[in-house]
Amino acid sequence: MIKPSTELDKAISFSFEELRRHADNVAHLPIELQTVVRVVSAGGVIGNGGLKYFFERDWVGMPPYEEFVNAFRAIGANEIADSIEGVVRLLGPSPHLDRARRWSRFGGLWSRPRSLVKKFDDPVSISEVCQKTDALLERFVAEHRSAFVKD
Repeated sequence: MIKPSTELDKAISFSFEELRRHADNVAHLPIELQTVVRVVSAGGVIGNGGLKYFFERDWVGMPPYEEFVNAFRAIGANEIADSIEGVVRLLGPSPHLDRARRWSRFGGLWSRPRSLVKKFDDPVSISEVCQKTDALLERFVAEHRSAFVKD
């Protein structure tokens, strides 16, 4: 991971402070802050263990994966968004609500050749995608700077 700029670091801190202030309910944050929280949270998990870790996890509040897809798309990280979306389609309806089914179906994806998840299982590929995502998040924060200051 690239060291975030001071502006990005402040935006991340502000977003998570606001999240705590709203009792960890992401839906109560402005969309720009939701985007930062979702991208940073998911990006950290993906950076540590690929999509496998992302889908193994039960996210606070059990949000539909579409919320993560939308956050990644909002910053222009379409590669991660497309991969999450593709896996979700293969997992069946509402996979965020059914851990056993999600784990069972996700496990079967690893054996498929050229699977969507393979790129996010290779540490070099994960690192490259995370670096791109960091740069895109940096740009997103700069473009929405006013959202990351108290009124």
